[in-house]
Amino acid sequence: AQPAVSSIEPASGDALGGALVTVRGAGFLALASAFTADATAAADASALVRVAFGAIQTTALFVNDTLLVVVTPWGKGQAAVTVALNAQQLSSPAGLEYEFIGLHSPELLSTSFDPTGTQLILTFDSQPTDHGGMVGVGPCALVLAAAT
Repeated sequence: AQPAVSSIEPASGDALGGALVTVRGAGFLALASAFTADATAAADASALVRVAFGAIQTTALFVNDTLLVVVTPWGKGQAAVTVALNAQQLSSPAGLEYEFIGLHSPELLSTSFDPTGTQLILTFDSQPTDHGGMVGVGPCALVLAAAT
């Protein structure tokens, strides 16, 4: 059976991630309970529990049948919160979301060369900032800040 997720707390946090989030619901140990005769197998099954914020999965720091505690990954905007007991099949009630607030480190979306093969083109996600140290168009040594 799929886990039932009822709430998350807090429902928002820093876009850089690192916040402790409590996920409440039921059935989080359903897969582990299939291995009640084998404590090691049950512990291994509990280790497969994942929580995803949008497309980014994270492992649970604490798991019991009604509570999960996780550390948020980085993210942007609103992200659906989903739970998987087997690290693959994610489920969530409609509308359960976590809001990432603020700016995040740039996400590299694609790389390519221009038609001449002399310029590397990097495409980052859009956000209204120079958070990645970008200072314009030009050679990488001039465009990217040294920390980048």
